[in-house]
Amino acid sequence: MQLVDYSARDSISAVLIVKNEAAYIKRALESLLWCDEIVVVDSMSTDLTPVICKDPKAPWASKIKFIQKEWLGFSEQRNFAIEQSHSEWIFFLDGDEACSPELAKRIQQILADHYQTSPRIQYKIHRQEFFIGKPIHFGIWNPSFHVRLFKKGEVKYSGEVHEGTITECETHKIYESIIHVEDLKIERFLSKLNHYTSIQAKNDFDSGMRTNFFRIFFAFPAMFYKNFIYYRAYRDGREGFIISILEGISRTVRHLKIWQFQNTKNILKSFIFLALFSSSLIACKKENFEGNIYKVFTIKEGNHYSSPREVSLFFDHKMKFHTKFDSSAQYPAQSKELRGVNKLFGFSDCGSLHHQNSARFGWEWFNNELQISAYVYSNADRKIEFMTAVPLDKEVTYTIDTSGDQYIFMVDGPGVFKTLNMKRGCSGDGDTKYKDGPYFGGNSVAPHDINILIDEMKY
Repeated sequence: MQLVDYSARDSISAVLIVKNEAAYIKRALESLLWCDEIVVVDSMSTDLTPVICKDPKAPWASKIKFIQKEWLGFSEQRNFAIEQSHSEWIFFLDGDEACSPELAKRIQQILADHYQTSPRIQYKIHRQEFFIGKPIHFGIWNPSFHVRLFKKGEVKYSGEVHEGTITECETHKIYESIIHVEDLKIERFLSKLNHYTSIQAKNDFDSGMRTNFFRIFFAFPAMFYKNFIYYRAYRDGREGFIISILEGISRTVRHLKIWQFQNTKNILKSFIFLALFSSSLIACKKENFEGNIYKVFTIKEGNHYSSPREVSLFFDHKMKFHTKFDSSAQYPAQSKELRGVNKLFGFSDCGSLHHQNSARFGWEWFNNELQISAYVYSNADRKIEFMTAVPLDKEVTYTIDTSGDQYIFMVDGPGVFKTLNMKRGCSGDGDTKYKDGPYFGGNSVAPHDINILIDEMKY
């Protein structure tokens, strides 16, 4: 590639952690000749990776620092590699990746723009994924952005497989691409699957996640549907179809390994969970207000649950919906023994039932106003926090987002705007989830028919 001359810019070290990447490491190193230093931390490769890296006649010979280190885990290995570098900036690349010329130019421009300054920024860089030679643009592989560029000393890695960062930096995105292995084949995917699923299963088990017959049985179809339909992998054609099958296999194997760690089966809980998902839904009435199509949930007098009963699979990290309460939400004050926060809408989380881990909005008619609360179960510990009062007969927007180990609740309506963070029982995507609809009472039942209008937004 043609080098761009940036005479005044900060120095940069390319950092790679590798093992047995002889087939791809030459491509990676050739794409990094514009860097001031190339640090390769090798996890005791048994192929020709060390020979290729240390070749004295290679164009990278004067820049490379080759270190062999027993595997410490993804994050610890990355953090160790950072410490071996001597430049002001760090650029991470994997052994089966290459830096595109456009990305090399963009990074050097960033270094020139920040010359002799101390920006507190970490950059997520786009990675172009491939499968059997074809670029992949849809499915859960996309959009693929990873933290790869930052100033030394500003970022540490944490977690396994899908590492996160510990930092106070702002996060910006770079859209010029890292090029992932272009000839990824089924054999390579499966060879990595066993290693990665073992790490993920152990981490999930250690963090309290448990599986059961239902989750094992539905892991494949749920992941296939999520990738192929929900995230539109069908637009990648036959390659998208094959990837969806492989991701379904990966998720199933992960659950089987969690079960193996458990070494026990809770069959009763599995059948309860299966029955919950298998419950049939009653046909519902729909009404149109202000351009939104609302589903009318009616909690009948003397009941807890609404009709229809909203229980269905949920694949996103975020839920957003519009709601209207009418005068039926008003009811007489209840005794202390009977009073409880009613549930509006939300989802289970962390691959468990809702009374173990979930995030929902709560509501009650109290002190002559409709009060909204954040209602959370975090590893079976229930927390309820009042947020705000909302008007009747007005559209209000409710949002629950997940961010690491936090839920972010937001209420936005006429004269109302409130946000609140609540502790979550897990981090990451939370695995299989299901929606949970309106429910009245703790110990009490609905004193009369209550109608709640909900229009869920799709992402």
